[in-house]
Amino acid sequence: MTGTMIIDGRELVPIGTGHARNAYVCIAREVTYRLVPIQASTGYQLRRERDDWRRDFPTLAEAVAHIAILEHSEDGLPET
Repeated sequence: MTGTMIIDGRELVPIGTGHARNAYVCIAREVTYRLVPIQASTGYQLRRERDDWRRDFPTLAEAVAHIAILEHSEDGLPET
């Protein structure tokens, strides 16, 4: 397992390994997100812990980038 990573200015802390890749946790605006490897692909699933919202992305970077979209939707802006 590797150490902490920064993607799009967000700190990703490794929490374990799954499917030969790291799983990460990221906290943004006091909301905890988990980034978990998808078994049959190179993608990651982004999970918001408080309500179990989840969505699959083709790459870790795309999953992390989507956190900004979720933050905007929580500010009352529509999710794109």
